[in-house]
Amino acid sequence: MNEELFKVILKALTPKTLAYLIRDLEETQADWPYYPEDAPPETLQQELRQRVEAIKALATERAAAEGLDFARLLEQAKEEQRQEEWSAQRNIQAQQNWLNDLQ
Repeated sequence: MNEELFKVILKALTPKTLAYLIRDLEETQADWPYYPEDAPPETLQQELRQRVEAIKALATERAAAEGLDFARLLEQAKEEQRQEEWSAQRNIQAQQNWLNDLQ
């Protein structure tokens, strides 16, 4: 992706959307040591880390301009994901309980 297109895309995203983007990118980075076969080469990892930091700085500025706290938006995005994961796990357990009861 060329740099100009990347900037256009970032400009179109809201601080909340950028928080979701950062959350997902950081989660992916955290998985690399555990799944090295899925990790990109080290040079791309380094570039992505730099991009994530640049996006965070941009998002922090944009959020502040809108009277928002980007760190708070990022924490909310992470909490939403934890809630979704918990809910999905609970639903799976409920389904397993029903299936066990039917046997």
